[in-house]
Amino acid sequence: TQALVLGAWREQAGPWLALAEHQTAGKGRRGRYWHSPFARNLYLSLLWTLPLSAAELSGISLAVGVVVAQTLASFGVPI
Repeated sequence: TQALVLGAWREQAGPWLALAEHQTAGKGRRGRYWHSPFARNLYLSLLWTLPLSAAELSGISLAVGVVVAQTLASFGVPI
């Protein structure tokens, strides 16, 4: 359930990753909402506490996206 996922990270040490193929309540950065059709996409959330400020992390989403795209392309997935 959603409550289990939202609270489970508190009991874990180190990075925490949640994967889903459907979400019933999605809200991203800056409070933006999105539609999540069942079995059409893969969603993930990563919680990793880093000793950096928000300003120092501002480009991390772009960097991660580039690495994911490069990795998928290396496996022959059309981008």
